[in-house]
Amino acid sequence: MAQKGDIVKKKAIDYAKTWSDEFWLKTEYRIKSIESDLEAKIVNELGIEFQAVKSGTNISVAAAEKTIIDVKTKAENIISQLQANDLTTLINILSENIFNNTQRKFFIVIDDLDKEWVSRQLVYDLIASMVEVIKEFQHKFKGVKVIISLRENLQMKVFSGTVNRGGQREKFSPLFLDMKWSMQELRKMIDLRIQNTTNKELKLDTLFEKKNQTKSILDYILERTFLRPRDVISFFNKIFENAIQRDTISLSIVKQAELKYSIERLNAIEDEWSENYGEIARITNFLNGIHDGFNLRNIKDDSFAELLIEQDFINHFKGELYEACFKWKNAKSDNINFRAFLSELLEILYRLGIIGIKRKANTPIEFYYNELSPCSKSDFLSDVKIYVHKAFHSVFRINHKEIGE
Repeated sequence: MAQKGDIVKKKAIDYAKTWSDEFWLKTEYRIKSIESDLEAKIVNELGIEFQAVKSGTNISVAAAEKTIIDVKTKAENIISQLQANDLTTLINILSENIFNNTQRKFFIVIDDLDKEWVSRQLVYDLIASMVEVIKEFQHKFKGVKVIISLRENLQMKVFSGTVNRGGQREKFSPLFLDMKWSMQELRKMIDLRIQNTTNKELKLDTLFEKKNQTKSILDYILERTFLRPRDVISFFNKIFENAIQRDTISLSIVKQAELKYSIERLNAIEDEWSENYGEIARITNFLNGIHDGFNLRNIKDDSFAELLIEQDFINHFKGELYEACFKWKNAKSDNINFRAFLSELLEILYRLGIIGIKRKANTPIEFYYNELSPCSKSDFLSDVKIYVHKAFHSVFRINHKEIGE
């Protein structure tokens, strides 16, 4: 006779086999099927009006909206009916037989939500819904902590209140914990990777050339990252490409690798935030050759002449960047409107990590990952100083001499 524990495990395994690889495929297939095959069904229900929608004929807005709502509702019902019963059974199994020991702690980690796991039309609503459901899981499963790994750009998209129905970011903020790494943790991480790669023949403290320098080579490298492991690893990979057959690594070797790293980081920023802002590289040309420590007075509107002249240039942007450009482009080009546009643009670039701000003479330069207090467009006044992050000094050919020096 099979024991209760074996039956429970079999039910859980059967569920996983049924849905783990096929749920999204079936969902995608059925949604696409609705898009392609539902026409005949809708024609029967709506008659001539749906044909008018297809052919572009002018019909009432109410009729057109009804067509869209019918399709969307049917798609949602299909998703719900596919596995609602099995999912409820699994939750009860987990609660009663798996996560029933209050003396043990369990962690469930959900990652890779930025991958192409479902259509972009659905992903933001699904992530927000998942967070809502997980809040309920926390009460049902004692001793279980569900952790979602979510990039900042996705977090903004999901909880901005514009994409998700009724989802305000503030409502979820108590659930979030920003991941931050200290300099010491990053040093330890890269040291362990170097030792592991070289079978402990090399260590971080013997890797770099020792010379009379005001700053260590490692500090030079870390200053050009967002203090994240992926940035540090990326830079070191470029350095090692230039250090083949070398006993130690000099600062000149690091600088040879820096341009390639700098270009890669700018491309990565655009890729990461393209869903939020569009083609960011089209709006950062004004930084080329700029003095570090500039202020708003140093930026003239002719730096954005291409934006004003090209008719479709603004179509390359999205979200807040689109709105800022649209407002300025369609307003009278006086100095006040340009300053408002510039403040909004700089606030976005600050959020991306491309620039930092020095609010007062006696305060440090703040970037998004080490800010003393939240930064908004109202902080970008004419007297504050703006600094390009050192990760992008090479790609923008920044003039290191501050204005006024």
